[in-house]
Amino acid sequence: MTVPIGGRFAALLALPILLAACSAESPVIPTPIDQPTSRGPLQMNARIDGFVYTAVAGTGFDAGPIEVNKGGVRISTTFANTGGNLTAPLTPADFELRVTGSAAGGPLPTRVEYTADDAFSGSLYWIAPGQSVPVFLGLYQKSKGDYVLGPYAVTITRRAH
Repeated sequence: MTVPIGGRFAALLALPILLAACSAESPVIPTPIDQPTSRGPLQMNARIDGFVYTAVAGTGFDAGPIEVNKGGVRISTTFANTGGNLTAPLTPADFELRVTGSAAGGPLPTRVEYTADDAFSGSLYWIAPGQSVPVFLGLYQKSKGDYVLGPYAVTITRRAH
């Protein structure tokens, strides 16, 4: 089938008119640019004696007792804030890792000490062979005077010789 040149030209002119008419009849529904995003839970990744354990807001650590071979254990932490749960940036001026012997901030067992190297890491010393030490780790915000995450318990057990 052949279409005369005038017919092609008329069809090309009619296309924009047809599209304009269709778009005028159907309402345009704008899509929101700022759609709400689900807030992921705040997480703490604690490297304890070379292994990483994760604590999630509301559930804590998903680990049983952690066995170590020595009485001095390095602890360092990083925090994931993908959900935008914190209103301030994690700076050492306002935030710190707190390592305690109880959820209420009580001391570690006799002779066991935590020495901070910086705001988010340090070393736990003097765990005796065969000793199990409950340790509570939490992200503390100094300006609020309260924990933002935790404190969550993890038990560190030194193997007996």
